[in-house]
Amino acid sequence: MELLDPTAVGTFERGGEPAHEVWRVYEGEIAEGWPYDRESFAFAEPEGGTEHVSRWVPIDRLRQPNTTFYVPDVLDALTA
Repeated sequence: MELLDPTAVGTFERGGEPAHEVWRVYEGEIAEGWPYDRESFAFAEPEGGTEHVSRWVPIDRLRQPNTTFYVPDVLDALTA
């Protein structure tokens, strides 16, 4: 899967303790059309080959109190 014109949104973290979580967030388009037709899809991280699952989730849903999303700053950066 190829990401077209990736643009860094920012680096975000939660915690600050050893082994805390860090997110690198990018905006771009996926070259292949098939991921847009699915609710979720698996992909492998190019550097380490680690496999992950991506889901399409509307930003408004991630802001709902009953949805767990650990770094609201990511949402603010995506809607800025």
